[in-house]
Amino acid sequence: MYQRRITLITDYPRYIVENLGSFPKHVQPHGNACSSGAEYVRTRSEVTADLIDTCIGSKAKPCKIYQEKQLSSNDDQQHPRNRKQVENVVASIITAGQPRSSANLADEVQTLLSSLSDPA
Repeated sequence: MYQRRITLITDYPRYIVENLGSFPKHVQPHGNACSSGAEYVRTRSEVTADLIDTCIGSKAKPCKIYQEKQLSSNDDQQHPRNRKQVENVVASIITAGQPRSSANLADEVQTLLSSLSDPA
């Protein structure tokens, strides 16, 4: 059995990583990877940063941005994984400046009352 344990020490800027056992040769897919059958490969940070810059500077719809990125490079590691990834980036840009809503109305009332009572 393989297990990874990460220990963070208080007031120390580093952490300790322990790998117990041997990593399995075949890893079972989980989440959405079960239905696709393809191996999950994390999108490179440069691609994500470029995608954010493109979405901020463009008024185009996510579908159009995705198509442009697909055609701009022949390397699979240089463009977004799918259209949904572009849609998620656009949604995060739109909601970035908005306050997050709480789970229910009672929490919102409590937040409102506490903000009114705090002298700022």
